Amino acid sequence: MFQSLSKLVSIANVKTLAEIIAYTSAAVFFIWKLRSGYFIVNVVLSAKVDRVHRDSEADYLAIAAKLSKGGIGSLVLHDARARIRHEQNITDLELLGCERLATWTEMGMPPRTRIDFDKKSSVQPFIFLPPNEEATFSNYAVVPRSAPCIVEVAIGGKRLGRKRMGQWRSSIISLPLADESLPRA
Repeated sequence: MFQSLSKLVSIANVKTLAEIIAYTSAAVFFIWKLRSGYFIVNVVLSAKVDRVHRDSEADYLAIAAKLSKGGIGSLVLHDARARIRHEQNITDLELLGCERLATWTEMGMPPRTRIDFDKKSSVQPFIFLPPNEEATFSNYAVVPRSAPCIVEVAIGGKRLGRKRMGQWRSSIISLPLADESLPRA
């Protein structure tokens, strides 16, 4: 009986069993990482508004969306937009700075590459945000002076080399400014 048991528990069988346990554990670990979001692009989006009087009827409303990229993977930015809601009106804005600008080469010694603010790049249209970098995209609108405004910001992008599009959103409220001519309580 002990002789047959020793044949059953050979070194080769123990090695095979250990390999099966190791591969199974590794598979469970990676499935857990996948389900817990490890391979999702880690990005933090924050929005800020600044409001100043334009005249007696309207205010300027500046919107800034700050995108902070975490330490895993690069982000390819596709779109950055803001929506302003006040009273019964909705205004959609493209946030500036999300597209790569065209370049041209100035001949000289050495040749120098210049940026053309009037054209968007047709060769490489997307901005890449590498790990641990930040970028701010902004624009402004004219809003009624007495209207509270709801500002929504949305950024769309993909992790470099991935097909699935990601979306990050933030919202903020801008209340009307206090009128300087009225006494403060």
